[in-house]
Amino acid sequence: MSLEPPTGERFEAGRTYPIAFSSSDDVAGVFINVSAYGCVRTVTGDLSFTRLTRDDDGAIKVFAATFTLRCDGTDPALHGTIHHYA
Repeated sequence: MSLEPPTGERFEAGRTYPIAFSSSDDVAGVFINVSAYGCVRTVTGDLSFTRLTRDDDGAIKVFAATFTLRCDGTDPALHGTIHHYA
């Protein structure tokens, strides 16, 4: 999984972002590839950060997020939670 904040922004805790394949103004980029399967045409949904901690240089050290992802406009959506500790 790869996450990219909207163009010119940094991810923030307490914020929900609409998602697409690649970031743009107000849209976060999300790419998921599982066992050589990935979305072919579109990614839609949202990404919400519930926790985010940065080090003194601004690099993300810890985050927790939830997401809803629809691949190529299909239902049901993929729902998940991500926890990262650097």
